[in-house]
Amino acid sequence: MKRHSLLISGILCICLLFTSVQAIFASSITLNEKGAYRPTIYINGEKRELKGVIPSSGSTLVPFREFFSVLNIEPTFNNKTKTVTVKNDKTTITLTAGKKVVTLNGKEVQLLQDPKIEDGIMYVNLRFIAESFGGTVRFDKNSLTIYIDFQSITDLTTIWANALKTRDGKPRYEMMSEQAKEKFKQEQIKRSGENWNYIIGGSSPWVVDFEFEINGMNATITYRTQTSEPAYYKTKETITFVKKNDKLFVEDYQTIFEDQLIKTN
Repeated sequence: MKRHSLLISGILCICLLFTSVQAIFASSITLNEKGAYRPTIYINGEKRELKGVIPSSGSTLVPFREFFSVLNIEPTFNNKTKTVTVKNDKTTITLTAGKKVVTLNGKEVQLLQDPKIEDGIMYVNLRFIAESFGGTVRFDKNSLTIYIDFQSITDLTTIWANALKTRDGKPRYEMMSEQAKEKFKQEQIKRSGENWNYIIGGSSPWVVDFEFEINGMNATITYRTQTSEPAYYKTKETITFVKKNDKLFVEDYQTIFEDQLIKTN
């Protein structure tokens, strides 16, 4: 009897230990209502609420609009074909719900997990879209945390320029040094008062496209803008990068000229 009691006690201890481990694990890992894991996602060091999921395939999926809004890139969605097209000055990708074959700059690429539509929202492959637009992706499987960094001067300049195109200055602010952040803050206070916001640029003329040149730690961006008349203008600015603790920041930025008339129709 004593031997049986010891055996039962041992089994109970193991069960309690296993339950405790499960409880600890569950406290740091989130599941959605369908049992898929929800990873924690950081982009350039900032935690993002992207509602990503990791289904049984192991490929992380995120809502496409939420991800590209972080990069200030406006995707297009064809509701009839359920196809997303995303492009900037150097990259174009297309993804279709239910199809593992996608295109990257006109070339077909085979994915492990096809994009999915859940509750009217299209989820696309996080690693593929992040790396396609120049990001590096690191996955900590123990904590289900994903770190994405856009750290080349070219990538950061693209994000900076797209911010003026969408008139959302928050992505710019997030890549600034403390010195540049204070400059930006004072400009916004002058523009909209003490309750300042991240809105930049103007409603007219608006940015149509842009191009830039990189020279060392400096980038020069030329924007082409237009009005509804239509009239076409160009604006040029420079940004200066600095590296601190192996991370790039915008240290300063200057507008060289603004709304220089190109032509009218």
